[in-house]
Amino acid sequence: MMPALIASALLAVAAAPAAVPAPPPPIADWRAVDPANTLIIDTSKGRIVVELHPEIARQHVARMKALARQGKMTNMPFYRVLKGFMAQGGNMKAPSGLPNLKREFEFGRAAVPLYVAVGPGPADSEFGYVGALPVKLDPGGQKGHALFCPGVAALAHQADNPDSANAQYFFMRGRASNLEGTFTAWGRVIVGQDVVGAIEDGSPPPKPDTIVRARIMADIPAAQRPIIEVMDTRGPAFAPVLEAVKKERREVFSPCDIDLPARVVSPGA
Repeated sequence: MMPALIASALLAVAAAPAAVPAPPPPIADWRAVDPANTLIIDTSKGRIVVELHPEIARQHVARMKALARQGKMTNMPFYRVLKGFMAQGGNMKAPSGLPNLKREFEFGRAAVPLYVAVGPGPADSEFGYVGALPVKLDPGGQKGHALFCPGVAALAHQADNPDSANAQYFFMRGRASNLEGTFTAWGRVIVGQDVVGAIEDGSPPPKPDTIVRARIMADIPAAQRPIIEVMDTRGPAFAPVLEAVKKERREVFSPCDIDLPARVVSPGA
């Protein structure tokens, strides 16, 4: 059986309100992305930049680095692209030659540097941000899991085996809370979410878009690397931005409502 998202997930996806752009932060509140944990994906529709999070999904991040470095993402199509849901890519016709991965749905919050906040109502409990990635936290407990907001990147697995993720990756185009705690997120798009949204729809699309090349930023010669910065969720400017959005959205607030600004200082090679 080829890895696939659970079919019933499609029925649970609802149109999410548009994210509220955060105002440009002061210069001190920009942080440069880590080249060792940044995936640069050039597609037939444009460039997607994904910040990787080994602190919450070490094995899945290692797999994405391996796929990029071994050329296993190059020329791969986006073969299942669903409007308002996700864009899925990979090789449907041949195995990757790599072993399946066990689930990494949860992370230990004590070992992860994050910004912690409280939702506007008791049902929302605690949430936070690991870099630009929104996460839900077990109140007073030790665990957390990624929220499947637009831009979140994950690996697919067989519907009946959550320990079968391998080389089928997908990028969220909308919010899908029903995937939380059942799929492993390994990063979030920080530049190029418009590109994710522009990928040709279809299952399969009539003319699939493809990945032209995928690289870890650290593997690009230093003089040719892109220079990318994103608002620091642990910086002093973020808390008032968050509170302003919570006040505006009130009882319908979601951590996904904040679209953190990022800037490409230099596009690089």
